[in-house]
Amino acid sequence: MKKFFKLGMLLSGLMLAGQACADIVVRAQGTSGQESITLRVNNTDVETWTLTTTMQNYTASTSLSGGITLHFTNDASGRDVRVDYIQVDGETRQAEGQSINTGLWANGACGGGSNSEWMHCNGYIGFGNYSGGGANTIIVRARGVGGQESVSLQVGGTTVQTWTMTTGMQNYTASTSLSGEVRVAFTNDNGTSLDVQVDYIQVNGQTRQAENQSINTALYANGACGGGGNSEWMHCNGYISFGNVSGSSSSSSSSSSSSSSSGGCDLPSSLSWTSSQPIITPKNGNASVKDPTIVQNNGTYHVFATVYNAGYKSIYLNFTDFSQAGAANHVNFAPGGSPTVAPQVFYFAPQNRWYNITQWPGRYSTNTDINNVNGWSPLQPLLSGEPSNSLDFWVICNDTHCYLFFSRDDGGLYLSKTTIGNFPNFSGYTTVMSGPQNVLFEAVNVYKLQGLNKYLLIVEGWQSGPRFFRAWTSSSLDGPWTAYRTSESAPFAGLSNVSFPGGQWTNDISHGEMIRAGNDQRMEIDACNMRFLYQGRDPNAGGDYNLLPYRLGLITAN
Repeated sequence: MKKFFKLGMLLSGLMLAGQACADIVVRAQGTSGQESITLRVNNTDVETWTLTTTMQNYTASTSLSGGITLHFTNDASGRDVRVDYIQVDGETRQAEGQSINTGLWANGACGGGSNSEWMHCNGYIGFGNYSGGGANTIIVRARGVGGQESVSLQVGGTTVQTWTMTTGMQNYTASTSLSGEVRVAFTNDNGTSLDVQVDYIQVNGQTRQAENQSINTALYANGACGGGGNSEWMHCNGYISFGNVSGSSSSSSSSSSSSSSSGGCDLPSSLSWTSSQPIITPKNGNASVKDPTIVQNNGTYHVFATVYNAGYKSIYLNFTDFSQAGAANHVNFAPGGSPTVAPQVFYFAPQNRWYNITQWPGRYSTNTDINNVNGWSPLQPLLSGEPSNSLDFWVICNDTHCYLFFSRDDGGLYLSKTTIGNFPNFSGYTTVMSGPQNVLFEAVNVYKLQGLNKYLLIVEGWQSGPRFFRAWTSSSLDGPWTAYRTSESAPFAGLSNVSFPGGQWTNDISHGEMIRAGNDQRMEIDACNMRFLYQGRDPNAGGDYNLLPYRLGLITAN
């Protein structure tokens, strides 16, 4: 019987800063002496060891950079792993101080907790932020509204570099041996036409999103400069604090939207997942809960989903930890009296407002405060010239355009495109891909891999019966899309690569959404820490499709 721990699971970006070569020491033991652990950097195996039953040091060297994870890979009865700490070039990181541990058995599931030395299941612990010695390279990605804005990079109270912004997003690079707090300061506000948008900074390859930083003295909010935080925008003279050079940022989670080819984790060639038991189940007489969208903002997860109760309707719930999801109150949700079926919710930073994208037909609702469930506007049309039977609309944007993907249950995947400035007004459409209905069915999701010039597209379908997701990748939202994992035996997420330590409760890995690294229109995910909230159901349930008892579970990549 696995021991239960009541611990929250938090999301944190874990990056290894670029050095020529890193020496990593792992101090660990097994309970049986047969446990196998693997050290990975950026999803690449560096070293594998078989543990003894006493604490030992295991040492590896690597020139790789990226996310550092330590994996338990051969769980069986009587086998558990205890990790004391790792050292990266002499810097010690205690296992119990880490917020990501997908191998911990807690709250009835593998990956149900964090901040522990123990791994009871196949999974991994991610280990903190690291910065090497010598010169520090800092990249600031930003733009101005007027093109005359002056922005300074400050480290430890000293100005390192000053730049004049253009009106397009650009990378500005500086090197410094200084240490201390990193600030990006706006210094020449004129009160009218000059504003600055900061996308992110990268410190030695580690990306820190502006909207995730709690200190922003230049944001105009609540009637004053410095009246808020967690925003990309600086409207007044002031600064955004990005934490210390050698430590973590001032955010509770980190993400990136880097257009470079470094600083993020790529998708693994071999992919498997571990599923929780259902964490969100129907309430208030509803037959099902399905089609979830999930977004995190200021430490709170916001979930919007479809329910069925004498017709399709929608609900809203929120929680701060997945262990609380089952107890969250389900609020009936119908902006202007209309439900939002199969929704997608995100923050559209250029307009400083939240969007809920929904269907039948394609429509949208907006809100300036996601915490105000009654603040959503009545639904408005989304796509001019929308073809019949369109469903499962999905928006993702780059620096210049927004892309609207959707399905029609006919074996095609479709796309409409508009400029950032014209969003949310879409018109016309093209075909992205076409094939058999079971290959390109519905529930399209498209994401940007943080820190990489790479996109991931997943679509739900089937082969022998159970629903699963196929996946393609591209360097551009315009395509072309290259097959990544597209078969039932090697899916992106399906019955063949998802395990159920608490007992299998579904054959389907169906309509859902990734836990994103950010919350805005770029739809970024951390490929080193992938989690997916999905719908499943009792495989023995039959009858009317509308009444099938769908509920929501969480899968975590191993």
